[in-house]
Amino acid sequence: MIDIETLRNIEKEEGIPKEEIIEIIIESIKEAYKKHFGEENSVVKVNLAKGEIRLYAEKTIVEHVMNPLAEISPKEALNFTDNPKVGEKVLIEIPIKMLS
Repeated sequence: MIDIETLRNIEKEEGIPKEEIIEIIIESIKEAYKKHFGEENSVVKVNLAKGEIRLYAEKTIVEHVMNPLAEISPKEALNFTDNPKVGEKVLIEIPIKMLS
């Protein structure tokens, strides 16, 4: 959870723009994902209005899964999208707590 007021305070007191702080948070989460899973297929989305940070694994839909960390079958992709097609990407939410 991101507290926008805390970001504003840091921006005011330390002179670091809140956008830069958010970018540092995003890059830190991506690096932790890479360290934990050994893959670089993470996507981090930030919703400041809701104070949310969400982590996703971006997987490619393939007929025959060779790398389950980066690929997903059309059947399994049905859990995340209505009409999966081979070659498309799908985002699968990963609890950030898994990285600790």
